[in-house]
Amino acid sequence: MNQNNNFETGVNKLFYISRENPRDIGIKLKHIIKVITQLAFITNPIHLNKNTLKVIDSILKDILSFKGLNVKEFELIKAAELALEEISLFKSISFTTRSNMEIAIASYYKLNQKLNYNKLNLLYPRNIHIETIALCNAKCTFCDYKELKRTGTKMSDDMINKILTELSLIPKNLEFTVSPYKISEPFLDKRLIPICEQILKMHPLSRISLISNGNFIPDKAIEELIELSKNQNFYFLNKNKNLQPRMSISFSLNECESEEYEELMKLDFKRTCNNLNKIHEHIFKSNFPHIIKITRVSTNPSGDIKFLEFCKRKYPLFQPILLKLNDWTGSNEFSHKLVGQEAIPLNAYKELSCLRWFDLSIMADGNIALCCMDSGINHLNIGNALKESIFSIYRRKMKEYLPLNYQRGSSKDPCRGCTYSQGSKLKFTIK
Repeated sequence: MNQNNNFETGVNKLFYISRENPRDIGIKLKHIIKVITQLAFITNPIHLNKNTLKVIDSILKDILSFKGLNVKEFELIKAAELALEEISLFKSISFTTRSNMEIAIASYYKLNQKLNYNKLNLLYPRNIHIETIALCNAKCTFCDYKELKRTGTKMSDDMINKILTELSLIPKNLEFTVSPYKISEPFLDKRLIPICEQILKMHPLSRISLISNGNFIPDKAIEELIELSKNQNFYFLNKNKNLQPRMSISFSLNECESEEYEELMKLDFKRTCNNLNKIHEHIFKSNFPHIIKITRVSTNPSGDIKFLEFCKRKYPLFQPILLKLNDWTGSNEFSHKLVGQEAIPLNAYKELSCLRWFDLSIMADGNIALCCMDSGINHLNIGNALKESIFSIYRRKMKEYLPLNYQRGSSKDPCRGCTYSQGSKLKFTIK
């Protein structure tokens, strides 16, 4: 039986139970949670008739009025209420809302995510951000860039060499990813491609991840990327013994209509698309083997659907990715307001582990941020890469923030209240 049939069966049973037991909150709660769980598996678009939506919404409100709900039950029902509201308006659920609902479901059923990592990552970082220059051409409403005090700071060549030399000492059997950016547009640094080449040479299992807004990509940089891909160090053998690139590039497009894009990013939409067109054409001609992703931070269902359809039509050779809306450790008013709504299952997130504990996030001035979600506005005094070994700083950070039970609620702020997640990707069914 597919998930749609499971959902319809569950809804019919819920209607019957509600009619036969109108005052029994306990039995209605038990079955509404089963229905919510099945709903989380149904892919967009979701076609529910108005009567079905009305009855489910009525049952949710009836249950929410019951004062005997525990925290997990309350958070799950609130997350489902928002999902139902989106379905009634858009016939779909946004990636962000679905992710929050899935995490609330996992928490309710005590199916917490396990943290998969190499034990050596307690000693050596898994993800390293190196902000080679604190400069960006965008003024995105969801970013902390405009609040940075280090704007325009350029990391010295000596500091970059020191960091890369130390990273080369990571055991040769340990994979890690280096991202030569942070709160910045990486292509604004003319040293970008030589730095990437240096990273690929320093360690056989190092990978490179770039995130760019795509609005400023000089033709020379594209030529350098093509030339870089001819280097034998650029590839690795995957499990199937096939060569794969060690470098990926993600372009943060976020919106696919010019008005919305320019309001959000404060960049020219046409120029960005022209740059993406050039790269897409290079891939079509098979002379650009880099892994290319195009991403959107999910804020509403209609935007998600339009974005995916746009990517499929306009950029079929790029990999479209929806990202859950996350918060900059509470420092960005725009993100914080959206993330802080009542439907976020905060207590469920406290039970989660986080791979971002294994970040080493180095800002252009050498100071260390907590992770990729820490812009460095609220200085945490973790250390400075120029003054001591990056591994010493990393291990001190791990000792201070990584809890023994690997649950973020047992850590200290800002980890304790963080709702960062790439989505729960549930792989379970409820009988």
